[in-house]
Amino acid sequence: LTYIFHIVPPEIGKGIYPLGFDKYFTGLPVEAFTPYIAYDFKLQKIGQFAGSNILTAGIKFGHWDGKGFSVSISYYSGKSIHGPYYDLNENYALLGFNMDI
Repeated sequence: LTYIFHIVPPEIGKGIYPLGFDKYFTGLPVEAFTPYIAYDFKLQKIGQFAGSNILTAGIKFGHWDGKGFSVSISYYSGKSIHGPYYDLNENYALLGFNMDI
């Protein structure tokens, strides 16, 4: 839960309500990598309530709960995360890399 004490402009709500999950597919015959999926939903008021979605699928090289390197592809759908464009809807895919140290 996120609560923002001061917002400009006033049509943006002060609360952000998140919900999501991560699922690692463990127990595969190969232990060198672990596939995973993740979903993140955020509900926020921008004039009216609207949700944003992020769906991610990837592969982590290394143990699922330890150090490693991940490659993923994500899809975003929802309001822009860039301040001046807060009221615009966006849909895009992206490629990501992550190092867990």
